[in-house]
Amino acid sequence: MRMARLLLSLLLAFIFVVPSARAEEPLVQKVRTSMDKGINYLKTQQKNQGEGVWNWENDSIAILQRGGTSCLALLSLLTAGVPQDDPVIKRCLPYVRQLKPDHTYVVGLQTMVLAEVGDVRDLDKIQKNVDW
Repeated sequence: MRMARLLLSLLLAFIFVVPSARAEEPLVQKVRTSMDKGINYLKTQQKNQGEGVWNWENDSIAILQRGGTSCLALLSLLTAGVPQDDPVIKRCLPYVRQLKPDHTYVVGLQTMVLAEVGDVRDLDKIQKNVDW
């Protein structure tokens, strides 16, 4: 019983004594500003490859790891809080969905992107990637 009281006291002290980050703190604002700059930069770097294909492919890297830079950029945007219905996300998803499993790195990134999107239509592709 004493141990339970001690643990409860420590927990309450921790909750009330340890300061929490508030939205108005300068560091929080700096992080948000940096994230916004990164999101905006990635959005401006998306390229129209023609015929409705949008991605972030770098010609040099795409030779070795086709789809890698696009999956990485898309995953970054999604995990930074860019909504799935954002035009930049919607334009690139068809490209990412059509990638064939060739390289472990790209397959892993593609799987994470599709899992983050959470569309039931991607479940078969996710399973095929896992099996691969």
